[in-house]
Amino acid sequence: MNNRDNLTEIETPAFICDTDLLIKSLDFHKKLTDECNCKLLFPLKTFTVVEILKYIQRYVDGFSASSLFETKIARELLNKNQSVHITTPGLRKGEIKEISEYGDFIAFNSISQYEYLKNQLNKDVKIGFRINPQFSSNIDNRYNPCCKNSKLGVPIKDFIKYINQNNCNFVSGIHIHTNCDSTDFQFLADTFNILENNLFEFLYKIKWINLGGGYLFENNKQLSLFQNLIHKIKNKYNIEVYIEPGASIIRKPFFLVTTVLDIFNSDGKTIAILDTTVNHLPEVLEFNYKLNISDSTANGQYEYILGGSSCLAGDVFGSYKFIKPLQVGDKIIFDKVGAYSIVKANMFNGLNLPAIYQKCGNSFKLIKKYTYNDFIDKYSSCYNN
Repeated sequence: MNNRDNLTEIETPAFICDTDLLIKSLDFHKKLTDECNCKLLFPLKTFTVVEILKYIQRYVDGFSASSLFETKIARELLNKNQSVHITTPGLRKGEIKEISEYGDFIAFNSISQYEYLKNQLNKDVKIGFRINPQFSSNIDNRYNPCCKNSKLGVPIKDFIKYINQNNCNFVSGIHIHTNCDSTDFQFLADTFNILENNLFEFLYKIKWINLGGGYLFENNKQLSLFQNLIHKIKNKYNIEVYIEPGASIIRKPFFLVTTVLDIFNSDGKTIAILDTTVNHLPEVLEFNYKLNISDSTANGQYEYILGGSSCLAGDVFGSYKFIKPLQVGDKIIFDKVGAYSIVKANMFNGLNLPAIYQKCGNSFKLIKKYTYNDFIDKYSSCYNN
């Protein structure tokens, strides 16, 4: 991150959105989808800061949502020419009417879900299904949508049976999401081949397909594979193609800036306590991620175990090396933390959430600062009694 000297005005911990990097990322993804003649969606599950979504809204064809609240935010921010796409395993009967009024597309996660809720739907919503092609890449099953016994999507064999036994003219499209943080577009092409082999005639009857997210596009040497696949789908089946890259768009433009609070020795290792916590970046704890730090280097002489401020023993970011020794008060910058961070961050131990800043050129604009009231509001009914 540039302009480190300007960070003296930032109260840490703080999430910082570099607007220049965000626009560059959005420009790239928009140009790619325009060249392929496919539609670009942004999935709100990765990021929901409204002020930043207003930037994203200018570049996309719509938002994808996974809940009533996300659906409402999407509808409020989008214009009439942009669409809201919903898929989730957790549609609720008390919410489905409202969701189908705000949303334009719903891809049902199961056949039973559709049969249970179909009479509650707004008649104008476009109905589809999320399909599980039952074809897995070699990724950790914790975030593998096609792992054995997956809860995500209708197994393709069950879907074939359903459309063969029923008049499915009401189905306007299908949704697949089969990967995570992948650069392998050959896997996406192979996945579509499975759809073709099993749903060949059905593909000629539908109007849209959502290829989901889970792929990283920038600096990807396989982009021609992706472009060829989109052209094949559109030319052969004459259907609208949607993609919804989340992390690919929002991860790189965001940084977490934190300050060293304490440094001490523990069993021969040097511990540096930061004014943040893994609970502000929960996927570090969930998936054992090794984060990028601006000033860290594998050749550094000074090694520290970076620990968070909470009393959780596992609140540790891992070991990192630096060229210069750290001092109390030094700033540590975690790079590329835009995806699944702010949306998952919590106030465990009563530790305040990082403030959110927008970096515009050489200046910083405060977007959101959390307070004690944000903490106590969660428990206000008990507190007031």
